Amino acid sequence: GTCVRVLQGHTDWVFSVKVIGSNVYSGSRDETVRVWNDAGDCVSVIRIDSIANGVMLESGLLYVRDASKRVLICDAKPPNRIVGICQGSSG
Repeated sequence: GTCVRVLQGHTDWVFSVKVIGSNVYSGSRDETVRVWNDAGDCVSVIRIDSIANGVMLESGLLYVRDASKRVLICDAKPPNRIVGICQGSSG
């Protein structure tokens, strides 16, 4: 394969990348999730205050799993505000 685009903006390792429709969602050790459009422009930055390990989109909501054992629930459309936080177990 040929590299067609480099998405620049994260300041640390990227742990999760998900393509959903025409957007790319990337979760990073820099404690952000970035949303990229099909032109490669970053259209939104979600600051989560923990390493973003995974992203998933379901029913118009973006779910972000972080290193603090939480799942953050965000609006799927920019500005992707956080609408809920589910805390995981401590064990």
